[in-house]
This record gives sequence, structure tokens and C-alpha cells, in this order.
Amino acid sequence: NDKTRDMNGMTVPVVISVTRGGAVFLNEKSLSRDELVQALDGVAAERPDDPVLVRADEQVPYGEVLAIMAAVRSAGIRRVGMVTALPQS
Repeated sequence: NDKTRDMNGMTVPVVISVTRGGAVFLNEKSLSRDELVQALDGVAAERPDDPVLVRADEQVPYGEVLAIMAAVRSAGIRRVGMVTALPQS
């Protein structure tokens, strides 16, 4: 699938981002929570063995991040990881 590979043929990771304001993105595409659930069903069907990475602003409540991770797992995706960044000094 062309959408799962970059121009070098490398697999593009599936990344869910949650902004400080609560906006949710799936690989740069803004989605509502309901749209995210539908999109995750598609990811599970097309890329069942690929991990999904969750990246959230440090101001996002932990419970919201857990809800996103639960939605990923509910879609049947078993490999879920967190994207972390070192604090800026």
C-alpha cells in the first residue's frame, strides 16, 4: 500500500498525536474521537502487525492518553507505544 511507505520504501509509522488543546491527529490528519475509532479499525485491518505510537503534549491529562490507548487496543491493535521527548533545558 502506497500510504504505508515513504519515498525511500520505508514503512511510515502510525502516530496518534494529542495536542494541549485536546485536538487529535492520526499521521497529521485532524480527526474527531469518533473518526479516530473508525480510522483505527482500518489500520487494524490493513496493518495488523504494525505498532501504533501515541504522542501527547505534557499538558494532556493522563486519563485522556489512556482513553486513546484503550481505543487503539479496542480496534484490535496489540502493539501500542508512547513517543516521548526529553524535557527542554
